[in-house]
Amino acid sequence: WVGPDAEVLERLGGDGVEPASERGFLAWVTAEGLHHVTPVIRDRAGGTPRVSWTPPAGLGPLPAAARLLPELGWRGLVTVGIDPDGELAEVSAGFSLDMAVLERAHSVDAVELTLRSAAGQPVEPPATPGTPRAAVAVP
Repeated sequence: WVGPDAEVLERLGGDGVEPASERGFLAWVTAEGLHHVTPVIRDRAGGTPRVSWTPPAGLGPLPAAARLLPELGWRGLVTVGIDPDGELAEVSAGFSLDMAVLERAHSVDAVELTLRSAAGQPVEPPATPGTPRAAVAVP
């Protein structure tokens, strides 16, 4: 298991299953904070096989509760759902079907990030820094 302890999942209300929210973000959480934050919109009309993409204008500020994930002990990849009022709706651990969007947007390897988290390795800047790119995933 590479992800947060069960107590963290229970405290945050995450169940490790695909998120139901249409709006949210993907990120890699370390002790230092949130990295590779990627806003994402999901077309839930198709159920689990859905289209996910990065909105051109982003989603606005992250919910304050989302910024507490590192403090609460969360480590590794995270998929966060945002409710229509802009508040934290749900948290899912590990690899969601949307994680390819984070990989494309930031030119990173989600497996490598997960292994770095499991090994407790420090955050390193990407080999080719740049601005996030638009991305879409059709799982």
